[in-house]
Amino acid sequence: VAVTRSRVDSVLRLSVACVYVCFVACVLWWGIAESGGYMLAPSVFASMALAAWWSRWRIAARHGLALLLVVLQGVAGFLSVESVRGEGYRLGDRASLVEQNLGIKGLVLSCNDNAPSIGLWLPGVAEINLGPAMVLGASQLEADAAMRALLSGLLSHDRFLLDRSWSRRADLTANSRETMSRLESALKSAWRIDMIDDPSWPCWICSKP
Repeated sequence: VAVTRSRVDSVLRLSVACVYVCFVACVLWWGIAESGGYMLAPSVFASMALAAWWSRWRIAARHGLALLLVVLQGVAGFLSVESVRGEGYRLGDRASLVEQNLGIKGLVLSCNDNAPSIGLWLPGVAEINLGPAMVLGASQLEADAAMRALLSGLLSHDRFLLDRSWSRRADLTANSRETMSRLESALKSAWRIDMIDDPSWPCWICSKP
C-alpha cells in the first residue's frame, strides 16, 4: 500500500517496488517450498516506505495501527506454531537412533536437506549426503558413475547406516527417487539389511553378509 501512495517519495516507491519484484521473481523461479522467510530481507525496504507513509498520519492513528498489527502478528504466529506442534523432524531423535544402532563411530549415508550432519551430535560418525553427490542436478550418467564409486568405497566398511527419510518426502524429485531406489536395490544384493521403521527417520543397518 505504501508503495502506491503518491505522498511517498517517488524514488523511494520505485526502489522498493524494484527490490520486491526482483525478490519475488527469484523465489518463484527457484520454486522452493517456503512460508515467507525469504521475504524477510526486502522487508527492510518495505519498512522504509511504510515509515514514510505513516509519518503523514496523526500520532494516535500511527500508534493504534502499529499496536493492532503487532497483536495480529503475534496471534497468527502462535496459531501457526500450535497447528504443527509435535509434527516434523526431531533432530535429537535422529542422533539417538544412529547412536543406538551404530554406536559413536561409523558411517551414515543420507539423501536429505532437512537435517545437519550427524557429526554435530556424534563427532566420530561420518555422514555422506548423497544429494549433492549423485542426485540433485546430476545426469543419469553422472549419477551411475557416483553410485559405482560409492558402492566400491563401502566395501571398506563392515557396517553402516542408510538414512531412508528421503522415502517419506513428498517434495523429492522423480530423478532423486529413481536414483535412490536403484542404490537401495544394489545394497540389498550385496549387504545384509536390518530395517528400522522409525516414523520420522526410517533407516537400514547394512552389514556384510
